[in-house]
Amino acid sequence: MNLKLRLHPGIYVIQYTLLDPIISGGAVVPLNMSVEVRQCQPGEITPGPNVCDDCLAGTYTLNPANQTCDACPVGAECTGGTSIIAQLGMWHSAPQSNQIHKCPNAKACEGDRSAVQGYAASISLLDRKSGADANAGATAIEQQDSSSRTAAYMDLQC
Repeated sequence: MNLKLRLHPGIYVIQYTLLDPIISGGAVVPLNMSVEVRQCQPGEITPGPNVCDDCLAGTYTLNPANQTCDACPVGAECTGGTSIIAQLGMWHSAPQSNQIHKCPNAKACEGDRSAVQGYAASISLLDRKSGADANAGATAIEQQDSSSRTAAYMDLQC
């Protein structure tokens, strides 16, 4: 069964009942299921009421209230969600900064781009988690952060 809910964020109870009295014989107890509908997260847009859609490759969003995804900035690669990856020879100050600059020191930006891509994917996933999972994920990403940026940016920018 595939069930899609379009409701305002909140907690709801769905009740399933067997409607065929011949099969059920009146002996089947209704099944109650609690469902939490979450708000849209960074990397998703709100194109209409009660709808969250992912931004696809070539686009991104940092604001879930947006109705459309933003085009990837010039000098970057966007793999969807919140992922903004500066291209070789380009630089940005944070994984979710959409301000892309040409590297003032070209040698500084000759590093391993796969390290940055892995880091950006981790950040994008973390945006969609909450609570204890997010805290644990943030700790792991913080530890990965310095090694990823070190691998990607090999020298001082200025």
